[in-house]
Amino acid sequence: MRTSHKRHGRFMAMTRPLPSLGRAACEPDPRQRQKSAAVFAAVHAFLASASSLIASALIGFWALRRYLYLLNHAEFVADLAVCRACDTWEILNPNDAGQPAQDRLRVRCKRCGHVWFIEL
Repeated sequence: MRTSHKRHGRFMAMTRPLPSLGRAACEPDPRQRQKSAAVFAAVHAFLASASSLIASALIGFWALRRYLYLLNHAEFVADLAVCRACDTWEILNPNDAGQPAQDRLRVRCKRCGHVWFIEL
């Protein structure tokens, strides 16, 4: 036999899998697979809960911030509804004639007739 054939034979013998090391040696233990699946499920449940909690907190924070902004704006507009001439509140007539802009409301006091604008 030639030398190159001998080398090829030895190479094939070394690279061939051993009969005792069949598929079972390459596969993990079924108990280990169950443990890793349980750990994965627990981590998945934790991450889902944590992300839901964070999303809920952010949405709640945004909603509270928006509510307080609108409440502050309503208080600001209510403060503008006081007649500066006679210091009365809520005795107003909206005067629609000649409205200068959409964000301004022209009002007139019923008691003294003073006219001013309320910024909306």
